[in-house]
Amino acid sequence: MQMKTRRKELMEKASKIKSLDNSPVNERQLLVLRMIYDEITMYPCEAWMVLVAIIIHRAYKQVKNWFSNERQKNKPMKDTINTVPCETEEGDKVRMRNTALSVCQEWSDSFFEEVAMIYNYRVQRNSHFREEVIRRPPTISDLHA
Repeated sequence: MQMKTRRKELMEKASKIKSLDNSPVNERQLLVLRMIYDEITMYPCEAWMVLVAIIIHRAYKQVKNWFSNERQKNKPMKDTINTVPCETEEGDKVRMRNTALSVCQEWSDSFFEEVAMIYNYRVQRNSHFREEVIRRPPTISDLHA
């Protein structure tokens, strides 16, 4: 029961995120979506798409459409060869990438959320670092410090 309550709360939170329907994802959002698609699953369950929407601050509908569009674009590549049907700890059926299963055999909402949040944080941190380098390129003394 606790899981259903949490999922409902997360869906309510995600549904409050407003973004223009046709607005493109920014670089950070794209990197997070791409990592999930390429490394974890092409078919995230509803709960995971809700988490992604919250983490990258995009409307749930846009996240759902992004995965659908990406699968359509890559359909000729028979991308399902590298996926394995699995069941999450919460009982959702998800086709997981072999790379994701090599990291963890039993995925859950909380584990997925942690992975996505950590990746989002790293992308954000790296983009701030790049912006700092552009504003003030490193000097020789920086390199010797």
